[in-house]
Amino acid sequence: ARNGFSHVATFAAFDRGKQIYPESAFVPDTPIFWTKSLRLKGGEGGAKWIKDGKAYQNVTGRRVLATQLAEEFRKQDCLVQPFIENHPDIARITNGALASLRIVSGRDEHGKAEFVTALIALPHGARQTSVAGILCSIDYKSGQIRRAVFPGGEAVANHPDTGAPIVGVVLPYWHESIDLVLRAHAVAFSRFAFLGWDIALTKEEPLLLETNSGWGATFHQMLDGPLGHTSFSRLVSHYV
Repeated sequence: ARNGFSHVATFAAFDRGKQIYPESAFVPDTPIFWTKSLRLKGGEGGAKWIKDGKAYQNVTGRRVLATQLAEEFRKQDCLVQPFIENHPDIARITNGALASLRIVSGRDEHGKAEFVTALIALPHGARQTSVAGILCSIDYKSGQIRRAVFPGGEAVANHPDTGAPIVGVVLPYWHESIDLVLRAHAVAFSRFAFLGWDIALTKEEPLLLETNSGWGATFHQMLDGPLGHTSFSRLVSHYV
């Protein structure tokens, strides 16, 4: 935010039992929002909340008055963010939950960030996040999905919920997404040699969701072969 990079906004933040952002008490008025745990991994703790009169309800049916949500979230240590919708071209190959484009970047000896590898994870079934979703290899030049598999490695041609073909879909804002993460890495996270960026592809633009120092090398290599065949081997040589 300080550097002006496109990102998912934060309505409120709760840490160690306290609301740390904003200064005023959080009382939502948006029709729908998303909460995300500060410390859990793998999408645990993520929840969608939908406004229903004076209360909000999550997918489990739990209802909490809007005026009492701040107290509820103090117990969870979480971020409260807008609910982000997929670009229409991506929505057809999801179950309605947000897909996540993962781009890995690395810094060279001069501080310049470079593209290393990427994949996109597509949620399916009852999942509310892209964790354990369908994993897709992406052609670097075109941004086209060239292969899709379940996490166990089984190939999948059509999305199991929508029936839409997955292979051949061209990701919107592909090159813009690469440019966004490379600039963000070099400017805002320069002390990290490698980072895995999660990006939401919306109708309007790509948005940074988060960045990760641990970025799941196994799945990238399962899709596209050894990282040694990418810029990773050259970049890592400067640090070891």
